[in-house]
Amino acid sequence: MISSIFGKTKPINFIFIGFFLFLYFWSVQFFVFDSAFKGTEWLEKFGLCLLLILSALLVDFISKKNDLSQSNSYPILLFVLLMCMYPPILKSSKFIIANFFVLLAVRRLMSLRTNMAIKQKLFDASLLIGFSFLWYQWSLLFVLLVYTGVLFYDAKDYRNWLVPVIGIGAVLFFVVTYYYITDNISGLIEVFTFHVEFNIQKYKDLSFSIPIVTTLIIGVFALLAYLVNIKIRSAKAQKAMALVVASLFIGLGISTFSEDVNVAELIFIAFPLAMIIANYLQITKVKWVKETVLWIFVLLPFLALVL
Repeated sequence: MISSIFGKTKPINFIFIGFFLFLYFWSVQFFVFDSAFKGTEWLEKFGLCLLLILSALLVDFISKKNDLSQSNSYPILLFVLLMCMYPPILKSSKFIIANFFVLLAVRRLMSLRTNMAIKQKLFDASLLIGFSFLWYQWSLLFVLLVYTGVLFYDAKDYRNWLVPVIGIGAVLFFVVTYYYITDNISGLIEVFTFHVEFNIQKYKDLSFSIPIVTTLIIGVFALLAYLVNIKIRSAKAQKAMALVVASLFIGLGISTFSEDVNVAELIFIAFPLAMIIANYLQITKVKWVKETVLWIFVLLPFLALVL
């Protein structure tokens, strides 16, 4: 039933998903984190909620525009559910904003498939990664995705390899200038200090471990199917799909070595994992498998609330 509903692209699906995200977001704020907002805090939270909805719509746009999925609502649905599985994501403004800039960068990189204005798109993507870095340092690793785009689309032009350095460098120049003018050298040092901590203790909490293990099992099977499916797609689609896989591994790297203790960094794998699992749901012909996977993802956000 649920696979039939979201197996099509209908306006009502987007309305339902947006409404669900809105309700879940505020439920988490009040009932999980017992938040009490005052003054501008309300505006901040409304802004974060809006940014999450825009992120979901951006995921759907990237998916449809680049032939990453068929005419269905699986990618946007899975993206929203993956974020909701981990309530700390919905409270962390720095991760939500950083991920939004990463998604914008991914959108620009995907558009390289037209082979037009390549340097401009690489610069834009690098600049957006730089903005993401301002909110969360480890998101700078997504510059590797920019270089993956160079490798796939125009590796012969050596100038393309320099563009990401210029884009990131432009952002870093203004950062250094700001801290120098304000005479805040200690703050500047902190910005460029990457804290590395391989901490698995945070994943032992049942509210985190159950969704993670479940997602890992489904994700592995979906990834294998995704890699097989890449071979039979068009050359342009293959490159876009390969960028998704690269994005997944970068996100996993960030999650592995992040010093944060609340698993909010898992937001960086939500987009690629949603694409990969959506692809699996599209190619499988066994209806009960689709239904089972979707119901698991629908139930996990609610399970996270009660554990």
